[in-house]
Amino acid sequence: NDKVYDTTTTATGTLTPTNLFSGDTLTASYSAANFDTKNVGTGKVVSFTGITLSGASASNYAILTSGTATTTANITAAPLTITQDSSTKVYSGTAQSGVITYTPSGLLTGDSITGFGTNTAGSGKDVGTYNGSLAGATGPGLTNYSITYVPGALSITRFIIDPSGGSGGSGGSSTTAPKLTVAANDKVYDTTTTATGTLTP
Repeated sequence: NDKVYDTTTTATGTLTPTNLFSGDTLTASYSAANFDTKNVGTGKVVSFTGITLSGASASNYAILTSGTATTTANITAAPLTITQDSSTKVYSGTAQSGVITYTPSGLLTGDSITGFGTNTAGSGKDVGTYNGSLAGATGPGLTNYSITYVPGALSITRFIIDPSGGSGGSGGSSTTAPKLTVAANDKVYDTTTTATGTLTP
């Protein structure tokens, strides 16, 4: 049987006795079946060993002990998704970059990712979303996968100013972070609470 790459040579299949003498019935089974290699390929040789016979006519037949049954089958690529991690930062007035870390899904034990042809983080200055790029994974066993790449993104959010002058905004308790300087104008009593003033970033 064809199979999806799983890092092993283990195979499955059926052994069907044919051209038996008239009226005979026979069933063949095996103890192990293996592809010639574990890697993806078409028309790969599969060998069946430990063959035994059963059925109503089994006592009339024997398997050559040195014989091995062979056929061919395919190993197809396993799916692998590599997702570049995303990150969120607060606007700082300067250019910022995201991350180049990543998360694989579907990578089998024994195979590994050692690098990329392209692994670039999103970067930008102003509020917005900046996509990274990811492609060309390399590493042991990766030729046996059909790889899907999901680029990450850097999201830059607005800097929040606490109008009270407290630590509730993006700057926290920092004394150098953007803030509002509040100044109220004096006035002559006029029976109202109306005031004027200035808010200076």
